[in-house]
Amino acid sequence: RCVPQSALVEPMVERWDSSTDVSECYQSFDDMLSEQVRTLQETLIRKHVQEVFALKTEVMQLRAKLTSPCSDTPETTPGARHAHQLSTKTCAVDCQQQQLPRQAFTEPWLAEQVDGSHKLVNAEHHTLSRWREQLEEGVKLAAACDNTTNAPLVLHPIFVEHPDLEPLTTGSSNRVASSTFETDETYAIRAGDALQESIGWRKCLVSRPWGRTQFAHDVMNLLIVGSDLIVIPVESVGFIKEPPRLLRIMSLTSTVWWSLEMLLNLTRGHLRSGVVELRLKETAKSYLKSWFALDFLLVMLDWCVIVLAESMTFYAIARSFKIFRAARMLRLFRLLRFVRVMDNLPALPSELMQCMDRDALHAFVTIGSWVLALVFLNHLIACGWYGIGTAFREFPTWVSVCSQQYVLQADREPDAFYLYATSYHWALCIFTPAGMEVVPENLYERVFTIVTILLAVTCFSSFVSSITASVARFRQARQEHVKENAKLIRFIQQNHISLGLGSRIQTRLHSQATETRQVHRIHMSDVSLLQQLPANLKEQVAREVFSPMICAHPLVQHIDAVDRTCVSAICQTSMSQQSVLPMHDVYALGSQCQAMYFVVAGEMSYIHGYMTKPESLSDNSCMIAAGNWACELALLIIWKHHGLMTVMEMPCELALIEAAAFHRVLRQWPQVQDICRKYALIVVEEYSRIRDELSDLPIAHQKAEQFAEQAMASW
Repeated sequence: RCVPQSALVEPMVERWDSSTDVSECYQSFDDMLSEQVRTLQETLIRKHVQEVFALKTEVMQLRAKLTSPCSDTPETTPGARHAHQLSTKTCAVDCQQQQLPRQAFTEPWLAEQVDGSHKLVNAEHHTLSRWREQLEEGVKLAAACDNTTNAPLVLHPIFVEHPDLEPLTTGSSNRVASSTFETDETYAIRAGDALQESIGWRKCLVSRPWGRTQFAHDVMNLLIVGSDLIVIPVESVGFIKEPPRLLRIMSLTSTVWWSLEMLLNLTRGHLRSGVVELRLKETAKSYLKSWFALDFLLVMLDWCVIVLAESMTFYAIARSFKIFRAARMLRLFRLLRFVRVMDNLPALPSELMQCMDRDALHAFVTIGSWVLALVFLNHLIACGWYGIGTAFREFPTWVSVCSQQYVLQADREPDAFYLYATSYHWALCIFTPAGMEVVPENLYERVFTIVTILLAVTCFSSFVSSITASVARFRQARQEHVKENAKLIRFIQQNHISLGLGSRIQTRLHSQATETRQVHRIHMSDVSLLQQLPANLKEQVAREVFSPMICAHPLVQHIDAVDRTCVSAICQTSMSQQSVLPMHDVYALGSQCQAMYFVVAGEMSYIHGYMTKPESLSDNSCMIAAGNWACELALLIIWKHHGLMTVMEMPCELALIEAAAFHRVLRQWPQVQDICRKYALIVVEEYSRIRDELSDLPIAHQKAEQFAEQAMASW
């Protein structure tokens, strides 16, 4: 093929005409023919090597294209056309091999020379065949990429229907129901909003609920109440005849704290009807109407008792006077603060909650609270039992009987600590129940014992059942986790997975389980009680949940201005919610797009032209923060994703408009449908001219506003 046959014939004719000796002519002709055959063989081999080198270059270019983002610029050959050219070049080598002019040479030795070239070409051909098999999957991926980027923009059927068609009549009841509340403007304040002062110094005075200031405030209240629960009953019943200096300092500190705490409560922000109240006037009014009167009386009582005790000490008046004993008994009313403190138990900071297992923490708090409640309740009962035993001198009591027995055994009077321990032991035996040597000795003690037993029957049964239920719930939650973790470890061991990879797998699964419990927000579909609401209330809830997100889009803003009931129907029937954990993909290249995505919280990373996440983010990546959206073209045209959308380090919360449900809603509002049709036509016309800008990223806000205004003007 490469050397014309005339090149072989013409020299032979010239040599024959000019020669005089036949043998010399044949010898010269053989030399010339051998030289031509060698030239032909070298030419064929050199040509074949060039074809192989070109094919290898094409293979490397294809591999480079498959590992880089797909581009639809005119300089880049599309994947499908690239695969076709690769197949054509390979077939050309096959044709070259099959079309070698073996029949043109009649000499046997010449045919053998050509056969050597055949064998060399066959070996290279088999190598190229193996390359084709290995690159078959890559060619398909390139073709899929080009089908996504080069596919024509096709409108959804709802936007190509005849505008004069009658709309469907279904859903008219929703329009009537929604119209009953659309004009009500009392829903401007939403749950979770904070009502603050406009003046700066007043805003600084009020503490936020669940903030660090209130956390420190509540912890201090809990410590003071705990000390009062221990010290006040002991002093009131006479376990301590003469309080030491430390107890007097603690009592004074407690009184000073409760006096200052009244001022702090005036500036304490709180939650009222789902709204965070941070206005100083409202917080002060709320405290004055609730706990101020009781706190004021208790603080005044504390100061009176302190002044009376110091006066009696200064004037050396005996502390056994009945007025002083009555004053100490009145201090028991300070324990009423325990009720208010328990209503405002300190919430653990979010930083600490992220480092702890919630199931274990819940079980620990439940069991610990019941144990502490049992300890303090028995402390109060023990102090009351000792007070009953020392209140009457005219007839026997358990204190006198126990003291006599102690004197007989130890030849000395029992101290206060021994009597308190005996009294506490008796209280625990009543609750358990169990028996001991201390028994009631008079009518008053017998009545007190009966009342205590009745209280113990109720409290101890609740105590045992609550602890049992908490432990069983914790074990049940852990059982499934332990079983699955054992399967994972067995899989790693049986398949001899490396230690580094196995450790990363277990760490990732543990962090993912923790993030799932901590990050997941409550969605509307998770609340079964919302499904029991009537249609108008469900539509109202859906609108207040979703309308602030979707109305940020210019088209939805114009739709809301035309017909608010249509946006309410979209919120109720077309919206859904989705929580995405870190390092998880939302969608990938080439998959069919069925919804428009709104980022409610967190952020997502979009990588154009990638099907899987690369090792490092390229220049084609773009972050989509909260308040933005993606894939709005899915509502207008038949759309496939042009890249990879993934969540990086922080979890993400999404709100989705499903395209099919959105189109069903538009059929019920022909005016809105006409606006959306005109908007879709404008977008398709614009992007048909600049196809290199097609991606899942949102249309620029200024351009989307311009398109929406053009659609409204034409409508």
